Amino acid sequence: MSLFTPILVETGKDLNTFCPRAAIFISPDGSRYSDKYSDSSAAWVMAASILIFFMKAGFLFVEVAFVSDDTQARRRVILAKYLDTCASALGFYLFGFGVSGSADQAYLGEDKDFIEWFFRFTFASNTATIVHGTLVGHTRKLRMIALFIYAFLISAFIHPFLAREMWSSVGHFSPFRFCNGTLNKYTASFDYTSSFPGPNRDMFFLDYAGSGSVHMLGGFGGLVLALLCKWEDRKKRQQKKEDQSKRTPSKYKVNREFLSSSAKSPGTDSQAPANRLADRPENTAAAAAADANDKERTVTRTDSSISVPMEMSDLESGGIGTGRRLKHIADSETEEEEDEEDFIATMYPKESSAEFVEFAALGVIILWTTFFAFNCGTTESVSGQVHHSILGRIALNMVVCGGVAGTVATLVALFAQIRHRSLYINTNEIANGILGSLVAITGCCPYLPAERAIVVGIGAVLFYHLGVHAEYRWKIPDTARVFPVHGMCGIWGMLCVGLLGSSTLIREVHENVCSCREIPLPSSVDNQGLIFLYQVIAILFIIAWSVGSCGLVFLVLLKIPVQRLANALDKVVNFIDNWITPILTVIVACTKPSRRKRRRCGSQTQTGRVNYEEEFVFDGGLLITSQEEYGGKPSGHQD
Repeated sequence: MSLFTPILVETGKDLNTFCPRAAIFISPDGSRYSDKYSDSSAAWVMAASILIFFMKAGFLFVEVAFVSDDTQARRRVILAKYLDTCASALGFYLFGFGVSGSADQAYLGEDKDFIEWFFRFTFASNTATIVHGTLVGHTRKLRMIALFIYAFLISAFIHPFLAREMWSSVGHFSPFRFCNGTLNKYTASFDYTSSFPGPNRDMFFLDYAGSGSVHMLGGFGGLVLALLCKWEDRKKRQQKKEDQSKRTPSKYKVNREFLSSSAKSPGTDSQAPANRLADRPENTAAAAAADANDKERTVTRTDSSISVPMEMSDLESGGIGTGRRLKHIADSETEEEEDEEDFIATMYPKESSAEFVEFAALGVIILWTTFFAFNCGTTESVSGQVHHSILGRIALNMVVCGGVAGTVATLVALFAQIRHRSLYINTNEIANGILGSLVAITGCCPYLPAERAIVVGIGAVLFYHLGVHAEYRWKIPDTARVFPVHGMCGIWGMLCVGLLGSSTLIREVHENVCSCREIPLPSSVDNQGLIFLYQVIAILFIIAWSVGSCGLVFLVLLKIPVQRLANALDKVVNFIDNWITPILTVIVACTKPSRRKRRRCGSQTQTGRVNYEEEFVFDGGLLITSQEEYGGKPSGHQD
């Protein structure tokens, strides 16, 4: 006799063909469990979920490749993967599963379905992972407490809200809301026309496995983080410039009238520098040789009526004249020279960059493999010929799309190599092109035939380069190309449903799923132009939600003064060291620490309290570190 007693059994429309048996069971402790999977489907969903969770290893290797020369940065990447996984688990368990519409309430709901919970959790967790790659090699780093908070909120509310609207049977824009008696609700009928009145009653969004709900959310969340970082850097530079102008001593200001008059009337020693420059022959071989010899030690500033030589020591120390200002001018001229470098030379540099390409390649291969579980596992069933056909078409489209995108990306990199007359080919951009195609095919993989997947692959490489050019144009710091790969290619994947999707295949996918008796999709599914319009609205909806929600979270974290939190934490640590530790020492009858240990822990006063001479000083908000805290030097590749 089974320990679990079925109390309600609901069968699909064509159970003997492909749909599994679904039921609710009561365990010996009185808990209710939902089981909508057959034995084979349950094993398939669990295996796919484990592989999707393993995608974090791929993201880890890709991000570590950009900071391979910095031990501290590598440890931060590893810690970030630990923390966002832990935060995502807590957030999705407490709130996310209920918010996503998979349960009637928070936590697991009344009818617990552990397999479905684990499958949905992997999607939410990977969404939070994507954002971190934006600032991997930047001078500013995400604070770990900020990373934990935003990963918790993304998994608890931000992603589940999109999942609810796009995939659940109660979402306002989900095709699954047309279910005629869902297994989750066990209702006899569901009249969507009365439940969703208004112009949107026939409108639905198609995002099969998460081009929009997962990748666009992560990509635009990373874009918001990069823009806030750029804004903070600009504000710091302006503040530093104002402070330097206020600290400049008045005695170092140049007397322009004195220098102008002295240059016109030679004869005294004080006018010697001006006289030497005024009497120096120009456009001669001797002058050119003298300029070449003095090039490393002398900087000349030419004004309307004066020419003043300055030693580099004066320039660095802000000495005579306008040394500090000249240094700023030199820096600005360097920035202008960098800006004049063309886009292709920036994206495909002539010399080899600092990434550890072996780690990057391993990460891409892991992601490429686990993407098959990401997309194929979304069928949530392997029972029957219909699901066999859908599974095979998804895998075929992914292989074709990735292969075409890799070929096109290689040709682009080869063109850049020939243009630069270089022996180095940028394999990282080839990898990003492949990953971009996998992101794009995620949202439309079962809806189109294989020959149209070729167009998806070509368009993904194009959209990826458009995203990189936008970041180059507006100088957005994005080390791991998070926005071009996930944001732009996610947009392309959503558009491909309306541009290249087949209404016959859309009906096959959604009207034969096992989570409903049947889904009578409205007649608008046969109107290709109307489906494309719906997908454009879906893109705008996802962008608005992603930018608004992530922007609010990041902005609040940016404005929280971290120094106050650090001071409070320091007081707690001091209290424990000064009072709690001695009390515990007496209780457990421990011997006094040796002098060596006391010397290592801190200086002892007569009262036995520990005095800490060092004090942690933090600048800025809780979201990101300042450049001074992390040394002010970027690690690895820097856009």
